[in-house]
Amino acid sequence: MHGLHDKVRLRSALTLLEMVIAMGIMGVVFTGVVLQFRGIQNSWDSKQGGAEALQNGRVLLDHLYRNLSKARRINAVSGPADDNGYIEFEGNDGSDFMYEIGENDYVTFGPTGNLCELAGPVTSLRFTCYDACDLDTAITDVDQIRNVKFQATFVNSSQLGRTASFIGRAYLRTNSISLDGAIIPGVAVSNKAEIEAFGQISMISGSAAVSTNSTSHNKIVVKDLGTIGGDAYVGPGGEADDVIRIEDYGQITGSTAILTEAVEIPVPAEPSLGGSIGDRTYGGFSTITIGEHLHCDKFEITDFATVKISGDVIILVEDEFEIKDFGQLRILADGSLTLFTKNGFRIKDFGKMNVNTMDSSQVTVNHLCSENIHVEESARMCANVVAPYCQLHVKDTARFYGTLRGKEIKVKDVGHVYTLASTAGSRILP
Repeated sequence: MHGLHDKVRLRSALTLLEMVIAMGIMGVVFTGVVLQFRGIQNSWDSKQGGAEALQNGRVLLDHLYRNLSKARRINAVSGPADDNGYIEFEGNDGSDFMYEIGENDYVTFGPTGNLCELAGPVTSLRFTCYDACDLDTAITDVDQIRNVKFQATFVNSSQLGRTASFIGRAYLRTNSISLDGAIIPGVAVSNKAEIEAFGQISMISGSAAVSTNSTSHNKIVVKDLGTIGGDAYVGPGGEADDVIRIEDYGQITGSTAILTEAVEIPVPAEPSLGGSIGDRTYGGFSTITIGEHLHCDKFEITDFATVKISGDVIILVEDEFEIKDFGQLRILADGSLTLFTKNGFRIKDFGKMNVNTMDSSQVTVNHLCSENIHVEESARMCANVVAPYCQLHVKDTARFYGTLRGKEIKVKDVGHVYTLASTAGSRILP
């Protein structure tokens, strides 16, 4: 009996020891879990604070861009090194508005003297201003400001979170004018101009000029990340804010103005060249020189073929005009081409027209129908185009160099129109 009692006591003692050890292990595990949970919580708080700062930053940048890009003029602005920055401007309705940091470190906005909290809290708000041509040298002359860079640094609400800085930029449509004299825009349409996605109309050197003779709503539309690198003009008697529409992050880097008189869109007359000699297709690796006037049905340059123009040549095409694959139309030093097309017009793939000279005055395209002119994919075209009945459509990664007098233009994707000195019409036959 005594031995059995000792065994029971020993078993009880071992069970108690096991319990103490187990509780110790549980304490260690619980401490680790608590620490891990606290780390997860801190990480969650930091991420949540970062997400809030990101959302606030996006809201503020979008708000700044939308309002400043429509401003008529800047009334006052803080210096570029001022962290407690402000900007006051005249909106497109004639009212004065202002951005500044309020008492609670929130960015405030509203009519001057009646501001409301917009986004924050922030540790700094800066405005750096530039003129239309120099984006490196900051200025404070309100009459010269055409571009505003804004930067805001937001506080992360988490104790362990880091601040986040956001930078944006807006081109201002300030100092709109009515022209005292005539202009010669590189792109002039009677109806509509659309620039969308990453499309651009600009000049290789200097500022482009785009005009519409229309005074109707939304006839010059710049949206997405599209850009007119220069000035935009609307029809005589129109209102720039009515005819021009800028959406998303689209921008016009120059002024908006009103034409004193409509830009002439010529209506070319079909030349008399006798009867058509049928289709003309140039393919393979062939090279041919054309030195006389030509009247044909279909005109096609395909594969790796090259057609050279020697002397002053007139070509009249009844059906499709097309340059595709790696086909090229080249103008020799003594050459010029006046082309009349009466049906489809398309340059695509890696097709090229007159890129060997890059002188648009050496090629004039007179498009006599309502079928659109397509410059697409990776095509390159250098010419002065007269198209009173249709649209010039530049898309994909295509490049057009020259001038347009036409009904409409559309530039989309990463398409780019480079306007050159206007000589359109000099080769139009009576």
